[in-house]
Amino acid sequence: MKRILIVEDDPSVQKSIQHCVQRQGHVAEIFDCVEDAESALSQGSYDLVITDFSLRTKKTGLDLLRLTTQRFPGLPVLLLSGSGETGLEHRALEMGAVRFLRKPFLVSMLQDACAAALARMPVSVPAARPLQHTPTT
Repeated sequence: MKRILIVEDDPSVQKSIQHCVQRQGHVAEIFDCVEDAESALSQGSYDLVITDFSLRTKKTGLDLLRLTTQRFPGLPVLLLSGSGETGLEHRALEMGAVRFLRKPFLVSMLQDACAAALARMPVSVPAARPLQHTPTT
């Protein structure tokens, strides 16, 4: 069972994401703003962050993504957005999001994205070294 932090300000979307996560056997903790999510991240241990881009507060999902990649390296972040902003997906992935889902999305897409993010190898695993070529004589 994994702990998943969800940041979404629309109650109906909160419930949909929570239901999806719980059907996969995980625990969902829901917040409606970045500030509360920041506090929860500082106090607890999470396996995945799912955040909406546009929230009713000043901070956005990109702010949470930036904070997460800086303070909690290796913690995967899945960004959701109903915004038609050009380049948002590219920017989110470039900043370290493991996946970007544009709303509306199918439940199966969210389930697949969560499963893939949770299955990732930890960042602390050292990268494999390239094989050394030894010339033969």
